[in-house]
Amino acid sequence: MTSSGPLGNYLWGAQWSSFAVPAPVAVPGATINVIYPIIIASISTHEADSNLIAGLANVDGGINIFKISNPAAIDMDLPATPPVSATNQQYTSSGPASIGSTASVIENAQIGIRLAQSESIPSFHDTLTVSFVGLAIYYTAP
Repeated sequence: MTSSGPLGNYLWGAQWSSFAVPAPVAVPGATINVIYPIIIASISTHEADSNLIAGLANVDGGINIFKISNPAAIDMDLPATPPVSATNQQYTSSGPASIGSTASVIENAQIGIRLAQSESIPSFHDTLTVSFVGLAIYYTAP
């Protein structure tokens, strides 16, 4: 995604869902310990409203990539203070927070990105290129 200012759409977004429980985790007796959302992306932005979020479809209506405040979402560890520039950086949920530890969490997981344009600086082109989206599932085999 690429955005530029000061005119045009303010936000662009993408969202991933419909994750499947992987076969090793579906084995009877396997115990899911924690689940972390993962995005590998290259980003260059000058706008504080650009972010990466994750959440669950069945909690408070799920995430909304076009809302500034997302009570149902967990922010991922994109630095909050622009400008931000990183190439093939791995991002996950901030701090020790997991999005859960059950198979239903995997099935209801949502991961989203939002790229906001620089309203005040028309010569900046903000970009966000995602190369991987998934869930890191830590589990104990039976």
